Parts: sequence; C-alpha cells; structure tokens
Amino acid sequence: MDVPEERGGAAVDERLAPAGLTRLAGSYGAGRASILALSAALIAGACVARVLASVPSVTIGLACIMAVTLVASEFGTEAGIKCAGAAIAGFSALALLGWSGEPLATIAGRSVVLLFIAPVIGRSTERAASTRRLLEQLLEATTDAIYVKDFDGRYLLLNSATAQLIGRSAHEIVGRANNELLPEVADEVAGHDNEVLDSQTPMSYEIAGHFGAERYVLSVTKSPFRDVAGQPIGSLGIARDITVQRRLQEESTRFFDLSGDMLCTVDFEGRLHRVNGEWEKRLGWTPEELLGASIFDFTPPEDHPAMSAATRAARVPGAPGGRVTNRWRAKDGSRHWIDWSLRTVDEERMVYASGRDVTQQLLAERALATSEGRYRALVEGLPGTAVFLVDDDLRLEFAAGQELRAGAIAPAQLIGAHVSAILPGDGAQAVVDACAAALAGHERSYDIVSAEHGHALWLRTSPLRGGAGGGGQIVGAMLIVQDIRERVEREREIGEAQERFRRAFEDAPIGMAVVGLDGRFLDVNQALCAITGSAPHELTGKAFSAITHPDDLAADFEVMRALIAGAVASQVDEKRYLRPDGTAVWVARTVTLVRDADGAPLHFLDQIQDITERRRFERELRHLADHDPLTGLLNRRRFEQELDRHVNEVARYGPRGALLVLDLDHFKYVNDALGHHAGDELILSVAALLKDRLRDSDTIARLGGDEFAVLLPNADPKEAEHVAGTLVCAVREEATVVSGDRRRRVTTSVGIAPFGRSDLSGEELLIEADLAMYEAKEAGRDRYAVVSRDGQRPERIRDRVSWLDRLRSALDEGRFVLHAQPIRDLRTGEIGQHELLLRMLGDNDELIGPAAFLPLAERFGLAPEIDRWVVGQAIDLLARDPDGTIALEINLSGASLNDTGLLHLIESEVARAQVDPRRLIFEITETAAVANIPLARRFAARLIQLGCRFALDDFGAGFGSFYYLKHLPFDYLKIDGEFISGCLGNRTDQLVIEAVVRIARGLGKETVAEFVSDPQLEAFVRSQGVDHAQGFHVGRPVPVAQLGLGAAAARASSDAPLAST
Repeated sequence: MDVPEERGGAAVDERLAPAGLTRLAGSYGAGRASILALSAALIAGACVARVLASVPSVTIGLACIMAVTLVASEFGTEAGIKCAGAAIAGFSALALLGWSGEPLATIAGRSVVLLFIAPVIGRSTERAASTRRLLEQLLEATTDAIYVKDFDGRYLLLNSATAQLIGRSAHEIVGRANNELLPEVADEVAGHDNEVLDSQTPMSYEIAGHFGAERYVLSVTKSPFRDVAGQPIGSLGIARDITVQRRLQEESTRFFDLSGDMLCTVDFEGRLHRVNGEWEKRLGWTPEELLGASIFDFTPPEDHPAMSAATRAARVPGAPGGRVTNRWRAKDGSRHWIDWSLRTVDEERMVYASGRDVTQQLLAERALATSEGRYRALVEGLPGTAVFLVDDDLRLEFAAGQELRAGAIAPAQLIGAHVSAILPGDGAQAVVDACAAALAGHERSYDIVSAEHGHALWLRTSPLRGGAGGGGQIVGAMLIVQDIRERVEREREIGEAQERFRRAFEDAPIGMAVVGLDGRFLDVNQALCAITGSAPHELTGKAFSAITHPDDLAADFEVMRALIAGAVASQVDEKRYLRPDGTAVWVARTVTLVRDADGAPLHFLDQIQDITERRRFERELRHLADHDPLTGLLNRRRFEQELDRHVNEVARYGPRGALLVLDLDHFKYVNDALGHHAGDELILSVAALLKDRLRDSDTIARLGGDEFAVLLPNADPKEAEHVAGTLVCAVREEATVVSGDRRRRVTTSVGIAPFGRSDLSGEELLIEADLAMYEAKEAGRDRYAVVSRDGQRPERIRDRVSWLDRLRSALDEGRFVLHAQPIRDLRTGEIGQHELLLRMLGDNDELIGPAAFLPLAERFGLAPEIDRWVVGQAIDLLARDPDGTIALEINLSGASLNDTGLLHLIESEVARAQVDPRRLIFEITETAAVANIPLARRFAARLIQLGCRFALDDFGAGFGSFYYLKHLPFDYLKIDGEFISGCLGNRTDQLVIEAVVRIARGLGKETVAEFVSDPQLEAFVRSQGVDHAQGFHVGRPVPVAQLGLGAAAARASSDAPLAST
C-alpha cells in the first residue's frame, strides 16, 4: 500500500504529491531551507566566478535577481529585501576591494532593480499565499467530505471531513476502496462512480447509510478528475452531511465552526455571545474564555472610541453596516490586527461581526513603505538618474532621483503629472511613445540628445506586471532616465578617432584593406588600387583569391586558418597579385585578425606594400653575388662552385674536361699608363672575346683583376690546347687599347690543366692551371702552356697547397698576430694613431711577413676572411681602452670591397663594443681602389656613414691618381714611400709631395708621409705641410700588447723587428 503524504489533516497518495523542491527535501520546512541555501549559493557563486573567472557583469545581476526572486516568492517581502541587501553588500564589497572591476553605475543600477523587485514579488507572493492558506483552511474547515478516487475506487486524496465521515484515520483510508471501508454502501457508491466515469459528466445524488459507526445522510456531487493533460484519472467527490440540516439548532454552530473568518455576536453592551473556532486558532482564546466577556477587555483603550463609533454606525437604519480595523490581544500576549465587518439586528439587539486577521498584510504594507523609502533614497543617490512608475493613464505614480538637466523640476514634484512633463519639446512626445509601448508590453531603450535644451539622456521603459513572479497582467510601466552627456562626449571622441583612422586608412602611402572572414574585400584604399590596377568599386566585394596568383592561394588560406584559430596574432608574408592586364606584382603583406570585445573574429586588416622593385633588386643582388659586376661573367666564388661540381662528376664518371686560366700580359702597365677606364675597356673586350669563342656549355669566369678562367667540361687535352691557342690568337689580334691616336695590342698567357686524375680537388686544379699559366709567362708570354709533367710539378703543387693549408690553419687556430707601427702628428709631435700590420706564426712560432702569404690569400679568396679577423681584433683592442684617443689603421684587400658581410661585422661589432667609430681608420691601396672604382666608392661611403674614417694608401703609385680623388671619399692620403724616401735629392718627388699636400688641404683632408727613416726626412715633410709621418724613424712595428690597449693580441708578444708592410 502506498504511503500517503499528510499535511494539515488532509491525506494525499504519493501519486498526487508535488515533486518540486519541497518534495525532494522531504518536508515543507526542509524545502524552504533548501531555497535559502540555493539563493545563498547563487549570490556567492556569482561573486566568486566574477573574481576568479572574470564572468560578465550580467551574470552577477541574473544570479542576484534569481536569488531575490526565490526568497521573496517563498518567504515574502521582508525576506526578499534582506536577501537583496545581502546581494548588494556582496557585489559592492567586491567593487570596493577592486576585485570585480565593475563601475559604480552598474552596481547602482543592479541595486535599484533588486530593491524594486523584492517588495513587488514579495507582496504578490503574500497575497497569493494568503489566498492559498484560505483555500487550504476552507478545504480542511469545510464540513463537506472531499476526496478523489481512482478508476478502481481506491482513495487517492481526502480531507479530514472524509476521514471523519468514514470513521478512520486518513492513513488507513488512502489506497483502499469502499468495499473494505464502507461495505454497506460500497456497491451503491461504486455504481455512481462508474456512471460518472462512463459518461464523463458530473452528477449529484444523495446516499444514506452507515459511514463508520454513525449513520449519515449525505449529498454527494461527483465529477471526473483529470490530470494536467486533461486525461481522466478518477473521480472527484464532494459529500455533504445534510443530516445536520434537519437539526436547526446545530445550523448556526456549524456555520461558525466552518467559517475561515472570526465570527461572533455581540450585544449592545459589547459582550460576546457567540464565537467560532477561528477565535481560538487566531488568538488562542477558547470559547469558554470568551463567552460573556467584553470585547473591550481584549482591545487597547485607544481603539475603544473607533470600535464604539463603528457599532453605532452599524445600528443606523438602512445603513450598509460598519467597518473597523483594530488590535486584539491574543492569549500569548501578542497583538493582532483584525479587520471587522459589522451588521446589526435590532430586534435581537445583537451585532453580527465577521473579522479577518490582517496582521501580516499590514506588516507587509509597512515593509513595502519602508522598502519604497529605501528605494527612493537609493535612487536619489544615483548620479544623473531618475526612476518613474507610470500608470495606465500615463501619469506618474512614483518618481525619485535627481534633476535631469539644469533648471528642471525635481522628479519627486512630478508625481501625479503626465509623463510628458518630464522633458520639454520633442523629448516629451518621445517619452509618451516609449511609455505607451511599455504599457503595450514592449521594452524600449534609446538616447535623446537635444542641443537646444542642453540635455543628453538615455531612456528605458519596460512593462510592470502583477501577480506572483511578475507574470500577470500589465499594471503599469517603469521609466528609467539617465544623464549620458559624458557617454555622448566619449562617443564623439571615439567617432573622431574613427574618422582619423579612416583618413589614415584612405591616405596611407601603403595599400590597406579590410577583408571579411569569407575572403572578400570589404574596404580598400587608393594605394591598394594603385598597386592592383583596379578601381575601388572593382575590388570591394571581390574575393581576394580572384586577384591572387594561383601559386599563392594555398599559403593565403593557411594564414587565414591560423589567424582564426589563434595560432598566430599576425602574419607577415610576400605574395603576388595579378593586375587586370595579367602582369604580376609582388607585395609584402601584414595580416592581422580583428576581434570583437568577446574575442570573436570580425575581419582581417591587410597592410600591403609593393615590393616588385625590391624583388627585382634582390634578383640583381643575387646575380651580383655570383657574377663579376664589370663583365657579367661568373665571379671566383661561383666559378669554384661549378668547378667543384665538375670535380665530383669526374670522381664518379671518370676524367674528362680541362681547366684554363688566362692572365693578360702587362695589364698593370695599361692601368698605370692609360688609366682605369682603359683597363676596364680592355677587360670588357677580352670578356666579349671569350664569350664569342666558347660554347654555351663552357663556363667562363673573371677570377679578379685581369685573370680569367674557363671550364671546358667535355674537352680532351688536344681540344683544350686548340681552344687555348684560339683564345691566345683572338686576344692578340682583337683585344686592343687606344693610347692617344694609336692602338696598342694586348696579349695573354694561358695555363691548361686537364682533368687527368679523379683524385684532384678543384683547388688543386686551379693551382695546376695557375702554375701552367706562369710557365707560359716565363716562356715569353702570348702563348699557352699545359701543366708541366716534370718531376717538380707535384712538389710545386704541394707547396702551393701547403701554403693554402697553413693559411686556413692560421685562421682556424688563431695563428695570426698583429703588430702596430706608430704614426706621428707632425703638428703636435704626439703619436695619435697606429697602423696594424699582420704577421703569421710559422710551425716553430717564427714570424712570417705578409709578403709570403697575402698574395696567395688574395688569389684564392681568403683575404676577406683575414680582413674580418683583423677588424674583430682591432675593435676588441679599442673596447679595452674605452676612454682612450688612439686610433688604429686597418689595411683591407681589394677583395673586401665587395664583402657586405665585412660592413655588417663592422657595424654590429662597433655597436656591441660601444667603440667610438672615429678611432677606426680603414686603408685600401690606390691600386685596389682602381680595380673597381664604384665598389671602392660605395664601400668608403658606407664606412664614413658608420662614423669610421677612410685612408687611401700608396697614393701616387698609379698614373691616374689625381683623377681618383674626385670619385673616392677619404679622410687621409698616404703618400707612397717611393716619393718620400728619395725626395731630399729629387725635385720631381718634391713637386709631387707639394701637389698632393695642396690638393688634400683644398679638399679639407690630411696627408701621411710613409717611409720617413731619418730626422731630415721628417723635417722636410713637415716643412711641406704634411700632417703625419710614419716610418722607422717614428717607430718600428711592435706587438700590439705593448701599446697598453688590452690583451686582445697577447700572443703577439714577440718584439722581433720587421719592416713595415
């Protein structure tokens, strides 16, 4: 048998019991406790989530509204206000502690809402609760037996009257049928039940019999009982005992006992003659204690006049009766407010009174008034905010807050006025329309800005609904008005910032585009249109893929996916756009994904720069890195790569091919006598001859200066000799230089090194061809020579290779050392700078002068690497003497003029060591500069730009020396020692010195005399105006460690004297 749920005398089968929070808690009290716990958890959880997870402010607001709604709907207004107060205290504390980051306006607005909804919901709930209690009491107090039975006649629900009628407890009845409980009338009752269930219509009948131990006459009304879906689940019966109707003496008593109000009769002297059971329920007094007592014994004296007046009013003939509300003392000493309705029966000299306990209602109204006062005070404290409640006639029932503009009427003074009185001019109609919309069930929110009336306001209206939970009919509207002048000003500033961005976007010198997530251009500027060759209307709305080179599309889509996924914040790449004419334009693009405040992707912002010229320049640079700038032939580095590649093929497939090395005879004479222009023309003509005489499969290179190399990959030795002879003849007959009105012929010497062995390296083959070329020169020039087959050939190769190995080992193992030779300032007599001189340590740590290894290093491309080592050592020396003034001169080879890595090294090392760049003086010889004037000019200009100084060494050694002064930036001219050493007895040398000094001074430059070997020479050059002197008389080279600049060259401690080089 099912266990029934019992409450207030009624019994309910669990199949009909509620399944809500109260049911889950196990009892009504436990359910209310659960509601309190849930509300507290909502408020605390929202606050914690705001602090720890930075949830949006609206989450706290919703949680607090839910909590206040739960408490107010379950416990009433007072509890709802307390819950609202707790919530306000919680999030206000978070804001004061700086944990939530919420602005004051948000907290104030949320507080207003909570304090407003608590009394509204609470009051509606209390009214509903009062009605519910009345119905429950009526159900339990009624003399009618009310019950519900299922299809099998088992009781599902019954009130205490039913239990009393059957004569059993409710627990014994629920779940059982009448054949067990009322066997005498069971069949008759079942017949009526079936009739009702079959017809599905209500019916009434009377039945008499024994119900329990007593015999009753009942009036029964039955109807089908349906569930919430409208499906019949049994029958509902109401049985009234009409036996008492036959006993008139019990009628009055039964009426009194069943009434839910306090009923009584009072004589004109105020004595109680009759009371019902509600008196004991409400006030605790029994009938015995009340009957005969005076009503004035239970009321305070201050209420007696009102009671007497109401009684007299009720006795006026034809009057509707009297009404009074006063306080009554309960048996437990508490006071209850009772609302009385009075009627007088003069013939009985009695006053019939019906009273209802309104204590809770009055308390709720007082709480509401208190809450309204608090709410008003809170609203009054909100900056620039006013709140109004509007009735259905568009009149203001409630108003609180501050003046909305200067000179406006205070909101509280507008109560009772029409809503149009809130704002002047067109704003009045806007307020009327918004409130009318709210009364129709619509929310409105918008801004009203009026320069004429000097206000900027935010307006929000929403409907107010009655009933529990605010789900009833619309009873009015709420209007919130807030001063938003500051916000309008901020929006104006934002608009101006957006306009500045728009101007920057439109006028940007680089292309810019806003691209949608679907890859379509949303906006473009004129610079992008110029790059792509399309008009703005042609690009807007078009997919970027339509103008992107097909080979670049996959990379573009991958960039979009990575940005949207958050894998990268921005992307920089290079791609190609296609112009309408089909030509491709290279661009550098920076792509950024713009997201909204919540982090959702909005669109892409592209910044695009035309790099077509840069790409072309890079191609040219790559070409320059592999080719000789004068002739366009391969340079030494690139030729050595091709040579090594062919050597590898020979090692794999067997010997084939030959290597030729060509060197022009007496080329130095051409440069010295005729100038570098003539030398360049000769080099160009020889390069053209080589290209005309050789096949496309042959590889031609300019190794440097007047030296060329040719790789014949498929030639045998005889074919190689034939080609060499052809080239010697062609140069002799066709390569000429013009000297005045005469043409001078030029010859060449060629060395041939066949690929006769598969174990030779490219470097060894170059040495073989180089040796063969020198054999041709020694044999008289203007001829070719095949590498010698005599017994000395391996030894000569080994000697060259040995020197190369020693040079590489010296670089790898640090076997180079530096010496320094002082340079005296002839104006002050002080040593202001030193020239660094390179030495190499031999196998026994002996010092080897540069003449023994530098030519080979230059010939085989090691000179730039040596120069970088010297530069690094020099900067380290200066870094160890940061406060010094001594400058260091560094000699550079001609090959370093094309070494961009050296320039980068100088720049980075100077910055790293924080060295004054003016303490670095770089020297190149005049002949090295002449070999490539453009390179020398760019190199020197870059050094001067970095802050370093530049010197032209051995000046005067070449024929065109004075011409070079026009094209080369420099700080010092170092006069060649040949003019200095014999100048005391040679007038020509003296004139050259005088001319160089005058030109240098005219250009604002300084001069240095080399090879000053005695006091007489020093005195002479000083008299000629030379600025500096260098030579053995000034000082011999010493290890740099003796300069006191640091220990960078500690190994160079040898003080062995060597001549300046």
